[in-house]
Amino acid sequence: MNEEIAIDIKELGRRIVKKWKGLVIAGVIGAFAMSAVGYGISYNKYMDGQPVSESELEKYKSNLTQKEQEKVVQAYETYGVCKKQYQSDLEYNENSILMKIGTDNATTIELQYYIDNGYKSVYPVIEQTNNAADIIAEYGLYLTSDEVIEKIKEKTGRDIESRYLKELITVEALENTQTMKISICADSEELANGMADIIEQEVENYEGQLQPKYGDFHTISSERHESSTLDETVFELQQAKITAIATLETQMSTIGANLTGDQNAYYSALIKNDEQVDEEFKGEIISKKYMAIGCGLGIIVLAGWIVIKYLMQKQIRNYTDIQDLYQIYTFDVINEKKIESMGSVVQQIVACATANGIHKIGLIGTDTSEKSQKVLQKLEKELRNKQLEVVCGLGVENISIALQKIGNAGHVIMIETKNGSFYTDIEKEIALCEKCNMDILGNVLVDSI
Repeated sequence: MNEEIAIDIKELGRRIVKKWKGLVIAGVIGAFAMSAVGYGISYNKYMDGQPVSESELEKYKSNLTQKEQEKVVQAYETYGVCKKQYQSDLEYNENSILMKIGTDNATTIELQYYIDNGYKSVYPVIEQTNNAADIIAEYGLYLTSDEVIEKIKEKTGRDIESRYLKELITVEALENTQTMKISICADSEELANGMADIIEQEVENYEGQLQPKYGDFHTISSERHESSTLDETVFELQQAKITAIATLETQMSTIGANLTGDQNAYYSALIKNDEQVDEEFKGEIISKKYMAIGCGLGIIVLAGWIVIKYLMQKQIRNYTDIQDLYQIYTFDVINEKKIESMGSVVQQIVACATANGIHKIGLIGTDTSEKSQKVLQKLEKELRNKQLEVVCGLGVENISIALQKIGNAGHVIMIETKNGSFYTDIEKEIALCEKCNMDILGNVLVDSI
């Protein structure tokens, strides 16, 4: 048979659903099997992460000369320095508010104050010293002090390290002016405004503490401006930190590149002993993660086997196969409910016989199962009740037997069984009919699954 066989998705689904008990069992087996595999993987990882014993470390060391040992120790110390900086940068990158600010969540508030210290200059003689820059510097130190930061934490409810709040505040003097600019950059409008409110209060309060040192001056608020624009220096800082982390990763991975095999073994052992490991194995015998994966795999494997078995099946798989592959009309599909009442198929056959002046019909088929025999007997009885002469040739094996069974009927109806009749047998059956000049009127398909 050279024709392509159609795949009935609905039928395939029925087959899979029918095996639901097997799918459940496969899922359970897969779940526990995969859980055991996961336990083994976790244990192997745990063992791989355990420190190298002193005796093994000495063994690695004994394979090296004094100079080679010194070279390894130097590489190990360099690795330690890089690792310390790498971990510090990672921690900063993870916890710093400044590193998490982007164009989608940035809020920037600028506060400007004029330092009115009574300074006047009369050209060409300047009799006074302008201390505005010193006052602004004092404010810069105070507004980023732990005292002010603690007040900001209390107001905003952000319980984080003080250094991550301090870096959000910038105090500077505008060039050639007596103006102090305070910039606040935060990851939310709520935090930015909370910080700005505290800073405004502290600027006013701190003025009195500075006056004994700098004389009678006043800080006059001139502007408070809020925007969602992020300063370019923040982007530059973020990119620089990311680049630094990537550079350290590269350095740590290449430090031991120039070491020989024995040197590298000793170097790797030293690094392994430097890693923090769990004191005891904490693997789970019953792991939800691995059980879920195993359950899914078990079901998929069994379902896949059902699909493959379906695709490899050499028997009729679909209700339309005979009609699609061999262009033989199917009168009806007979299932359990229709066996006792085959009025529809009988009426069609009688109408076909009457229209073509046929009085004798042969019933042939390749499947000899009990259900096929039952359908044959019922159909034979019903057709004879309609005054048709019926001869039967179910289970055709060769031409001589077929001729003996159906004689000179001239016109035949095939009775084949879904999941019972083989494609190759049907082809032989059709060839037999053609050789004996027998006209195939159609097919009655017995449903069996």
